[in-house]
Formats: sequence, C-alpha cells, structure tokens
Amino acid sequence: MPRIPATVLQTTFDFDLFIADPVVVTPAVQSPIFGTDPAPLIPPVNDNQAALTTEALLEVLKHKLVIFASGMSRIGDLEAGAFVWKNLKSRGIGVEAGELSSTAIEAIAEAVILHKTQIFVDSGAFSEFKRSLKGASRPKPIICDLFSDEIERLLARCPTVDFARVWHRYECIKATIAYFLNGDSGIEGSATSDNPDYPRPLFVMPDVVGNQSVSIALVERYRSWILEEINQDLSIPIIPIQVGDLTLAQAYARIVEILDSDSWVVGIPSNEKAVTPDELRDFIRQSRPSRVHFLGAASSKTLEPKLRILADVGHDPSHLTADANICRSSVYGKDIDKSRFRAIVETLYRRSAEAQSVAGEHPTWRKTKPGDRLPDGTRLVLKGLRCSLHAKQIATQHKGGRVIPDGPLRFAVTAA
Repeated sequence: MPRIPATVLQTTFDFDLFIADPVVVTPAVQSPIFGTDPAPLIPPVNDNQAALTTEALLEVLKHKLVIFASGMSRIGDLEAGAFVWKNLKSRGIGVEAGELSSTAIEAIAEAVILHKTQIFVDSGAFSEFKRSLKGASRPKPIICDLFSDEIERLLARCPTVDFARVWHRYECIKATIAYFLNGDSGIEGSATSDNPDYPRPLFVMPDVVGNQSVSIALVERYRSWILEEINQDLSIPIIPIQVGDLTLAQAYARIVEILDSDSWVVGIPSNEKAVTPDELRDFIRQSRPSRVHFLGAASSKTLEPKLRILADVGHDPSHLTADANICRSSVYGKDIDKSRFRAIVETLYRRSAEAQSVAGEHPTWRKTKPGDRLPDGTRLVLKGLRCSLHAKQIATQHKGGRVIPDGPLRFAVTAA
C-alpha cells in the first residue's frame, strides 16, 4: 500500500543534522592554512621603486592560492564538499572525470551556477598510473599499425586513459552548466545567461604520469580538442608537464609550439621524485608561466617550499592553484563513529579558516525528530527525499521560516 505524506511524517526516525549557528567563533590555533589570510597591504609601485621583497611576495602568493580538495567524485562526498566550500575564494572541490555519475555531474553544475563553487576535474591519469604499477609484471600485447605515424606507434605501446571518454564527461559538465545557466534558478546572486559570472571548471588535459614523450604526443593528438577548451572560455585547461629527456622549460616550450598558445595552466607534479626543487626553480626562472597548478599538493608542508621558490625567483603568476585528497587520511577507508557526510564536513571546516569565518558559522551536530523546534536564528540542512517533507514541517513552526533547495536531495531551513 503506498505511503501518504502524513504517514511519512508520523514515522519515528532520526535525522543527523548540521546546524550553523550565527555566532562568531575564533578558530582553534592550528598550522598555517594558505589562501585564507587577508591580502597584505602592499603600496603601489612604479618602475623607479624596488620590487617586492621575497617575504612580501610569498604572502601575496599564499593569499592568491586556491586549494582544491580532490577525491570527491561520489555524489555524497561532492555534496558535502560543495556545502562547506561553496562561495569560497580560496577553496574548491576536486573530482575525477571517469568516476562521475550523471547525478554527480548535475550536482557539479548546480554548485557552480547557484553557489559559485570552484571545481577541479582530473582526467584520471594518475589513477591509471597507479593501476599500471600494480600490473607491471603482466605482459601486455602491443597492438598498432606498423604503417601508422610515430605518435600513434608511441601511444600504442603505453597504457593511457580513454581520453575520448574523459572528453565526453567534460562536454557533459559544460552542457549541464549551460542548462543551469539558461534556466531560472530563483536564487538571488546565481549566474544567469545575461550575467555568466561563475567559476570556470578546471579540466586536466591528456597526459601519462612519468612519461614526457607520450604526454607531449597526446597533446599533439588532441590538439584541436585542447584548443577548443582554450578558445571557448567555458573551462580552464590544465596541461601537465613531465620530467624526461627535455628539461621542463623545453617541454613547456614544445607544448606552446604545438598549440601556438600559452593560454593554459601548466600542471606541475608535486612529488619531489617527479620534479625536484632545483628542476622547479630552473623551470620557473626560464619559462615564467603565467598560470600554475601544483598537482597533488594541499598541505603547508608540501606547498610552502614551492611557493617560496616562486617568491625567490620573483615570479607572481596570474593563476595559482593546487589540489590533493585532503579527506583521505581522516575519512576514507576508516571506521568512523559518525556519518561520512558529517566527517567530510568537519574535516573541510578544520582545513579552511575562510569557511569557518563566513557569516560566523561553525559546524555543530545533534539529533532531531519530526516535530522538534529549532532555536531561533539557526539554519539546518536535511538530506534525502523524505527530508523535503520534514523541512516544510519545521519551516511552518517558525515565523518567517523558509525552505531553500541546497543541492540535489538536500534542503536548507532557516529559522527566523
């Protein structure tokens, strides 16, 4: 027998709720977190004045840096990350193209358009690299046309991600964003077709981790696709460079030559075994790329030496980002005594002083049941289809209470 709404409301079940109290809380003392401090007050300079000191430039770079929490491809993880880091200038969410469901793609588009969430989308090349290491002992057949060109023969001998499938995901993300952009969201401040002010998602272009020659060959193969990403201004392409026979500066120059453009973000592997500090310093000094992304770096311990190299060289790129799986050590693969959503929210709040300071909000948790009344001046978020009914019930109990869609299958309730 089908259940009617009244029956649902009378059912006894608990909700694990996040309640954002509008009180200013001073964050606990912790290690420095980049991208959160106020911009240093730098007096204007002219050609007759000295350049910024190394320390002053380092502070400018820390303020400019945007950090992405990668590994958030699951719809629940994505919702948790977008909930905490939406509208933030110093933080964003990272996903992997091959792991995205259609629901996750819709959630990405909604977060970008409605909440201006910054999104980083990885191609999955590093995951493929790790899989290839596990299967290195198994011989793989080489299938290629003996009469094909050198690039095709080279690619046939190296396991790579199915980039045609990756590009299909990229196109789906852009198309869904366009759908939301042209629709009526009904939320004040969201992007529209008349005012397309939203953070462009970052897309990682084809590469093979640790293989410079194949990575450059992939840029040649997908040249037209990459140029489309550059010219459309619907995304921000990241092209990783690898160590090999060419220096990093030479590899960068070769890619610029292939594309006849430097309007892309250079992705630099963060592992010192991949790119040493000296190699990074030489590359920055010689090439001075205007856009830089550090792949696989998010902690102060990993990032500060790299930012200091930029400061020592005196280079201030216009675009500076980094990504790493922030939640892996604290949430993933562990038995936790709370919901996964809650664990991710709390972890990301701890990792961002900016998130803690927005509207003086901080995360607190408690159990509630249908019929409970909230303290005035609070806001809660409920997850799931049944929670839409619960949200409406709670809103009616408060003067000025409102229900606001806050993502797929998620509803926020304000208690005036």
